[in-house]
Amino acid sequence: MQPNSSVEGTSRARSADANPVPVRCRFEEIQGNVLGGFNKDLQVFMFLRMAENDLVSTRSWLHDCAARLTWLDEVASFKKKFRAFAGGTSGADPGNLSSIWMNIALSYPALLRLVPDATQFDPVFAGGMAAAVGRLGDPMDPNVRGHISK
Repeated sequence: MQPNSSVEGTSRARSADANPVPVRCRFEEIQGNVLGGFNKDLQVFMFLRMAENDLVSTRSWLHDCAARLTWLDEVASFKKKFRAFAGGTSGADPGNLSSIWMNIALSYPALLRLVPDATQFDPVFAGGMAAAVGRLGDPMDPNVRGHISK
């Protein structure tokens, strides 16, 4: 993938008439885990709470993290190399090809504290993930694998 590359494709999101929505993606502007996930053998998740009265430190920490984020172009390039080394054999070891990736996600309440115009985001973000079930193509039945409760 080249910097500033973009790909036109079909999102999994559906428009009101249930047809696929064509999208144009700029790989260098999308975090690497968004489309295909990181799919790493080891992942660490940290759930943090912002200090109530210290948004300056929070913004500084986020700024430092931003320099280490992994973008989609890097993940796509790595996965292409990984498949080439593995020779198309599922589960094959690609030798010493390795990477460490990082992404960051913020809740809507956190965004509101950090960015005053966060209210302009799509209302689905304000409602949270549970409220978006169905709209995003996730299973609505709690008994089905992949439901948010599982």
